Amino acid sequence: GVLLLALLSCTENPELPTLYDPSVGDGPVPTITSMTPATEAFAGIDTVTITGTNFSTVASENIVYFNSTKASIYSSTATSIMFKAPNLVLDSIQVRVARYKTERMSNGVTYKLNNAYALSPKLATGEQVWAAATDAAGNLYASMTSGNVGIGVKKFPADGSARVDYALTPGVTKLTGMKMGPLGELYAARNLTVILKIPAGGGSSTNWLVGGGLGKVFDLDFDVNKNIWAGGDNANVYRVRPDKNVKAFAFDANVRSVRVYDGYAYFAAKTRPDGQERVMRRRIVSADSLDVTEEYFNFSTSPLYASGQSVYAITFSSDGFMYLGTDAPNPIIVVRPDRSPFQLYPSVMSPVHHSFAWGNGTYLYGLRGAGANGVVSTSTAIMKINTLKQSAPYYGRQ
Repeated sequence: GVLLLALLSCTENPELPTLYDPSVGDGPVPTITSMTPATEAFAGIDTVTITGTNFSTVASENIVYFNSTKASIYSSTATSIMFKAPNLVLDSIQVRVARYKTERMSNGVTYKLNNAYALSPKLATGEQVWAAATDAAGNLYASMTSGNVGIGVKKFPADGSARVDYALTPGVTKLTGMKMGPLGELYAARNLTVILKIPAGGGSSTNWLVGGGLGKVFDLDFDVNKNIWAGGDNANVYRVRPDKNVKAFAFDANVRSVRVYDGYAYFAAKTRPDGQERVMRRRIVSADSLDVTEEYFNFSTSPLYASGQSVYAITFSSDGFMYLGTDAPNPIIVVRPDRSPFQLYPSVMSPVHHSFAWGNGTYLYGLRGAGANGVVSTSTAIMKINTLKQSAPYYGRQ
């Protein structure tokens, strides 16, 4: 009786929706013939194109399903649909296309969506990670705390096996920068006038160099001749030879990251007196000579900058793309060799990324936490990022 009344009501009032739409099922059935990329893409990141037949030229009249998840469509023609891969990480996904006013869906195509940005390795509750380095085999080394107590350096093997206790750091809560050096020894900074060294294979850290003309060292890196280039919150940056001789070069800034690439020493810093967030560089003429200071990239004047943001980390891919770790909403900014910037995988990552170390192949490790004004307050995650690029050389570990 209730159903009959509803049907009568719809008949008497044509503005009410009917229970039967005679147009559904009349449209041509869509078909999928191929996809680009062909078999897999990055979830939530890549643009994918389906090629086929009988698609609507009105994008909103097509629905692309990855299992039951809908993709965000950018555009469509009668023979192609372009869309963003949904954030669904699975190996075997059925992709189908539905079209408005067509009852039957397309044929199904099996597809894979990969994770380009993953939590790996995971940390225990209460643990935090403060500096990272990798060796030539891709093993990751991380300075860690638990409950604000230093628990030394842990080694995370590249094969994914369980982490091991690698080094004790007596009297040190956390390290601020770390690089693998000659003979498999780790060299580290702790934002003091000291450089620490951890023996090959692990053990207890020792103060390799204290003072000797050294200012505060927040981060360091090696050049091709195994000299260390170091910086911190000082009026200078520093060269340290293997014999521990120190030479200062004027550079008034708060340096947070140091990287040597293609004959230059790069420094990510808040410069004085202007207070701008920049990556500056100086060509290494010799162990005792640097060329003039050159601005390589000014984050503060770039279109990707917002007031109060900072650069915390830098590294390079083998083809000269510079990766910046920042506290911007899309925190990893990539600077092309022509110095134009873009955001890496926008809307997928979260800030702050404050330490980088390149692992095996195309994977970059990034330490993720929270902070402001160039200071990291918490750091609770190690992220593994597929950059699709290889690392530039780390000269210390060769």
